[in-house]
Amino acid sequence: MTSRRSKRKIDDQVDSIPEEVSATSKAIIQPSATPPTLSSASLNSSSSTQNDKIQAFATHKSSTLDTLSLQPGRDPTKAVNIAVSSSCLFDTGIDYDWTTEPTFNQYLDKIIKDETTPFPPGSAFTFIQALSNVNRGLLKINPEEQERFNIILMSHNHAHVGIKLITSINSHGLHIERMCLTGGSSPVPHYLHAYNVSLFLTSYPGEVEQALECGFAAAAMTKQSVRDCTGEELRVAFDLDAVLFSAESELHYKEGGLRAFFQHEKDNIDSLVEEGPLKSFAQALGRMQQKFESHKDIVQKSPIKVYIVTARSAASSGERAIKTLRAWGIHITEIHFLAGAPKGPILNAIKPHIFFDDQRSHIVSAQSYGISAAQVPNNIERQMKHSQSVKVSKAWDSSSVTKQ
Repeated sequence: MTSRRSKRKIDDQVDSIPEEVSATSKAIIQPSATPPTLSSASLNSSSSTQNDKIQAFATHKSSTLDTLSLQPGRDPTKAVNIAVSSSCLFDTGIDYDWTTEPTFNQYLDKIIKDETTPFPPGSAFTFIQALSNVNRGLLKINPEEQERFNIILMSHNHAHVGIKLITSINSHGLHIERMCLTGGSSPVPHYLHAYNVSLFLTSYPGEVEQALECGFAAAAMTKQSVRDCTGEELRVAFDLDAVLFSAESELHYKEGGLRAFFQHEKDNIDSLVEEGPLKSFAQALGRMQQKFESHKDIVQKSPIKVYIVTARSAASSGERAIKTLRAWGIHITEIHFLAGAPKGPILNAIKPHIFFDDQRSHIVSAQSYGISAAQVPNNIERQMKHSQSVKVSKAWDSSSVTKQ
């Protein structure tokens, strides 16, 4: 039920409706004591005009209520906060160097002169659009729901570019009320902390690396053509190793080949895989799925669909993976063990709004089918160097003991 404060805000919005619409509504509700004599033609014309104005009033009120309901909650700790850069959300089409003042000034002048023209959609656009659809569904179940998706436009852009970004947001019908324009400085890590970010999408791979090091879920996106994925669902596809899972098993594969990988999985079949960088985001999706599926008054399946598309083999390394996902409470819509086969054709059948993977080859395969893909850079090379240094250290210690 809407709170008194929310109702007061809605009433204030309704009071601000244009006078001619408001006046018409009052005239219909409270007709004059002595109505004028009208001809049949005049009466029909007047009735038609009044109906048009009533329809305009209803449309305005519906739009107002929708806008108010989709406002972000005041407490960001209760929301799933998705920070997306302007170059991911929109096709900004211009590359510039912040360190070169003349180049930046030319860019800024061009943007300001054309700030009434919106940017076209970018690689993350359909994903962000789908998040708003889920929010509407959550608010139908519970108008007071606070745990929903909150989008933050987090950009390196100058404050003056904000007008073109706002124009683009409104033109495309997106619901984005929070914006962070840093004027060239990196938002990592201080603004990710300040905005309590649950997932960070950017076109700067270096910032993704830094965000992951600081414990934030993050992925890098590049400019690509993306198919239109309309509808009420939100479809998210994940790889497993080095994305939802840690790079632990991948590390065994890199160091000892497929035989070592399978043996490691067999030896640890009853042990959960260590968590990866996007585990917390997947768990947030799971909590939202439960809000739809556990609501007794609404017979409605969750519009949030989570897919696993992994290069793992089912018989040789699938059991441990499923046990881990089950223990984490992540509700999987579908899981595909591809045993090393290309992922593109499967993703083309699923048509996810976004796909997360750590391997560049799988990202390119997804993009070739118009699938919005985000790369989560793994730290396998760093882990391998660390593992090798540990082995050398142990070998040296063993040798020293033997000599003594």
